[in-house]
Amino acid sequence: MSLTEDFLFIENKYKLNSIKIDGFTPWVYMRFGLWDSVMNPLRKLEKTKLEKIRFSIKSAFSILRILLMVRKNRVPKRVDICFLSHPRRVLIDNTYECIYTDALAEEFPDSVTLERLYNNFYRLSPVKTQNTLYLDKIEIRGYIHGAIAKYFRSSRFNYIKKQMKTLFSDALTELSVRTGIEFNSDKFAAQASLKYCFYKAKYKKYEKLLRKISPRLIIETCYYSTNVMAVNEIAKKIGIPTVELQHGIIHDDHIAYSFAQGERIPQFADKMFLFGEYWKSKAAYPLEDNDLMSVGFPYLEQQKMKYEKNKSGKVLLFISQPVISAHCEYDRLAADISARMCQKGWSVVFKLHPGEYGDWERRFPLLVDSNVKVISDNYPLYALFSEATAVVGLNSTALFEAVSYNLPIFIYDIFGAERMDDLCEAGYAVKFKDADELCNVLENLNDQDIQVKLEIWKSNALQNMAAEIQRFLEK
Repeated sequence: MSLTEDFLFIENKYKLNSIKIDGFTPWVYMRFGLWDSVMNPLRKLEKTKLEKIRFSIKSAFSILRILLMVRKNRVPKRVDICFLSHPRRVLIDNTYECIYTDALAEEFPDSVTLERLYNNFYRLSPVKTQNTLYLDKIEIRGYIHGAIAKYFRSSRFNYIKKQMKTLFSDALTELSVRTGIEFNSDKFAAQASLKYCFYKAKYKKYEKLLRKISPRLIIETCYYSTNVMAVNEIAKKIGIPTVELQHGIIHDDHIAYSFAQGERIPQFADKMFLFGEYWKSKAAYPLEDNDLMSVGFPYLEQQKMKYEKNKSGKVLLFISQPVISAHCEYDRLAADISARMCQKGWSVVFKLHPGEYGDWERRFPLLVDSNVKVISDNYPLYALFSEATAVVGLNSTALFEAVSYNLPIFIYDIFGAERMDDLCEAGYAVKFKDADELCNVLENLNDQDIQVKLEIWKSNALQNMAAEIQRFLEK
């Protein structure tokens, strides 16, 4: 059994998603983070003491800056739509854009976007979105409340922690035995207790805000964050329908979208807008089939129109992923391929993830003095697709986007490559194990078009979304 299957077995056996403490359902709020701590290689890396101190200092200064910042939020009344944008915006033409919600916000101007903080309490500014409400104070209030509860009201905090351990210890012990991975009940109880404090500090504020805005519909991304799950609970309580926008790969090992058959989760959105029909069968969603709607991805279509094919020579595009790239000698692979294929007319381009821009030389030292062209700024990925002859990657959403460009795709066959099996079986992609194998494939590459077999991306995305949203508003 896979780790996700073990998770689902244990949570169904112990009915973990229905356990409540003072109105809070700890397992639902903790399950993704617990799963991700094992599935994500970077989560396994313990921070040094110095890194922890630096992080704490930086966080403290960020919190202080936000608390001192004067920003008047004009809270509108009775809008049609409330958007919860993705916390990681993309810098385009000197403004930060949410590539999932901004196009819809322009289509429905009688709306408001709730803006969350980015990593480490950082506010991305300026944003493209016109009608924006910043949630800084609500979010910071939650962290401060948690710190006060932990350090100054320790008796109450320890009581909650003791309850957490008692309720979940048996389940975590059995999960450890089944998977061979240690899930520490003391650590879980401490983290879940902090999450409880954050939830309690934010819930009433969010409810007050939503009642004042009184939207007819909520459209969101990343439902599995604490804030959005709380909003979904409140929305169901006061009768506001919610829609989750797909924002990345969904697969049968993605615990956030997989639940026991027939289980319904109050923290989950009422409906989902998916990229295409292909994604409907990729997870055990806690929704009925008619609540999964294939609509497409407007931003992808927009970028394809903006950057038409512009091929000059043979260009091999490497797509980097911060979760995996730095720990699989991805730079060695790119540098080796560049050295061996440059005399045969190939050039290699290495597209960094935005999270790698600042320290890519440390992460990928073998690229520094190589012939590889490293893209360490916001040069658009879609422009690179239009220039590329073929693409190399691991298991990112970008590889599915490359399908829409009719590009040959080569999957580095390491941890996580199994998530690309569908692309390989459909003939869109080929796996390889080392530089020798990849070089051999490149030398025999032809320009034959790839036959479309899967509806990964439904066309006319923005029109599809607008039509579905209009149906909601007319009810």
